[in-house]
Amino acid sequence: MQQPKKSTILNKQSVVKYSIIIISYENFPETTGQLLNYLLPSQSKYEAEVILFDNGSTAETLRQIKLLTETDERLKVICNHENLGFAGGNNQAFTYTSGEVVIFLNSDTITTFPVLDRLIDEMSQVEATVIGPISNQVSGVQKIKIFTSDVQQILNEGEFINNSDVSLEPFETDCLSFFCIAIKRDIYSLLNGLDEGYEMGYYEDTDFCFRARKAGMKLHCTERVFVYHKGEGSFANVFIKSTILKNKKRFKKHHKGVKSRKVRIENLDRIRFYKKQLKEGQGSPGPILDFLFSRRFGLTAEYKPKSFLTGLMHEIKSWTILKE
Repeated sequence: MQQPKKSTILNKQSVVKYSIIIISYENFPETTGQLLNYLLPSQSKYEAEVILFDNGSTAETLRQIKLLTETDERLKVICNHENLGFAGGNNQAFTYTSGEVVIFLNSDTITTFPVLDRLIDEMSQVEATVIGPISNQVSGVQKIKIFTSDVQQILNEGEFINNSDVSLEPFETDCLSFFCIAIKRDIYSLLNGLDEGYEMGYYEDTDFCFRARKAGMKLHCTERVFVYHKGEGSFANVFIKSTILKNKKRFKKHHKGVKSRKVRIENLDRIRFYKKQLKEGQGSPGPILDFLFSRRFGLTAEYKPKSFLTGLMHEIKSWTILKE
């Protein structure tokens, strides 16, 4: 990580249990502003802070941000004078954190302190160093199928998960998304943060996860925590496509030979796990396990391989698990 660049700190705070980093850049009412409208009215059972790092927005966005600086003592605002990108912005914001754990949270998410407290608790349960929640819009095994586009309905389903008392230990996975991820601060420092050689916010989180695995660290996902994520728009823009291809090439160069389990395999493994738990009569967890089972099974078609033979084998395996 680079040394902090010129920026303006609007307020300060003492050492805390965990820090939340939110990178802000324009479109404030529909992203960062909406997130803070949910987050700041809630209370944490821990000492927590929010590092709002603006990545070189225009004057109007900065005006809206500055209106928040006196509203909550947990909020620390850093107005950077240039756009450092996703990796650079998070790395610089990290230097202002004081928490034992740092949660990197996308500005287009919606969540509250009690939900993030639960993520911290889940981290402690298995002594994890890196852990992520499930969501409606995310890549990999963290995604569960949501059958609506209505934000409030999605939040209601998320609340059902977050309020459940189901006993599900976080499970190991090969990759996690930085849309919402909790990392022990010493681990982030040890791995030198996100690689700023990637452009525009593609592959940095995957690269970080691969470097963590190479260093012998385990990545965990918890199904007891759900965080709403609006997600990204279309990749139709030719420039964005070329950037993704460029970053992919860089990623493959750095991690040649390192493999990850296919998402469809991880998803089927979770479905099989739910079936086993239900078959063994785990009682009270039934409703939430039924819910997760149906939502993951709803993704099997999306994860179907393009190859006819592999795709057929995937379908057979999916329905075999369903009938077990």
